[in-house]
Amino acid sequence: MKFQVHDMDGWARSGTLHVNGKILQSPCIFLGHSLNRGNPLSWHYFDVESILLNAYDLSVQKIDFVRVRKILGFNGVLMMDSGGYQIQRFKRNIDRKTIIQIQETSKPDIAIPLDYPLTPKMKNDEIDKNIEKTSRSNEYWRKHYPNDFIPVIHGYNEKYLIDQINNLENTAFLAIGSFVPILMYSDRKSLVDLLITIRKKYPDVFIHFFGVSYLVAFLLFLLGADSVDTSAHLHNARFGSIHLQHTGPRAIASNTKKRKRPSAHKILDEEAFLNENCGCPICHYLEFDNLKVRGVRGLQLRGIHNAWVYKSAPAELRKTIKEKKTAKVIEKIFSQSGLNYLYKYAKRKYLT
Repeated sequence: MKFQVHDMDGWARSGTLHVNGKILQSPCIFLGHSLNRGNPLSWHYFDVESILLNAYDLSVQKIDFVRVRKILGFNGVLMMDSGGYQIQRFKRNIDRKTIIQIQETSKPDIAIPLDYPLTPKMKNDEIDKNIEKTSRSNEYWRKHYPNDFIPVIHGYNEKYLIDQINNLENTAFLAIGSFVPILMYSDRKSLVDLLITIRKKYPDVFIHFFGVSYLVAFLLFLLGADSVDTSAHLHNARFGSIHLQHTGPRAIASNTKKRKRPSAHKILDEEAFLNENCGCPICHYLEFDNLKVRGVRGLQLRGIHNAWVYKSAPAELRKTIKEKKTAKVIEKIFSQSGLNYLYKYAKRKYLT
């Protein structure tokens, strides 16, 4: 696995990742996918360069690991993490050897070691324990996994993250988890500070972020992240919401799963949708009302549309990085967002 930077625009950068005989342009988004019933295979409708699966999900779905590629019909870059969050959430007893066996058999292009995420309710001794277990997993993969993998670290502050990176053996690739709790429960400005700290200290390392939202991905790319993954395109589709370019999710249909309260997403009207002039295969052939359909069909239509919006973003940013216009584009995107203060903080502290 090899990564080469081609263009820089401030902290933002674009490059080429060579892995397993394949080429992936960065910045890039790995579309999270589960083999749960109904989830659409978006790459059957348009070109998708990269997706993310997790080993725990494959084990739960009882998939023939050897046939994963054939079942998916996907030829792009496949990353597979352990599913550490779900394993921890559902209290499953799955060890490192089992995860490695799943990854070796299903043959992803990039594997992620079994990790132990942090949560806001953890006490300091629990945080230390999970960080230590994740560190041991990184070492276990280094010794026992025969193919390309990216070590993963977790942490809410600079000391935790830097200490973990320093414990790795001259890694050129890095996956960072447990940042979602920062966005949900903590001072979001610390996410900006932590990314810049890491990028300053390790300017040549390829950095991947786990589980971020569509708009936050733009900010991370502006500040030097190389790739992210997200399943929000499917999650939002399941609850009746779609994305327009450069916006957060907009509700257009009744929730397709029972919830105690309706979705908090803003409502999208048909005029705003038509003004978008979306070029995805769903919007090109179907009327607006089709996206409001309930059940599996509605999930699939909205999921394919959302995936199109998500996959279009990195291609746009690669162009702006080359033209040295990234900050201007990101500023416009965030000007109508509730996260605009976060962009302004980054601009004031690191971009001027």
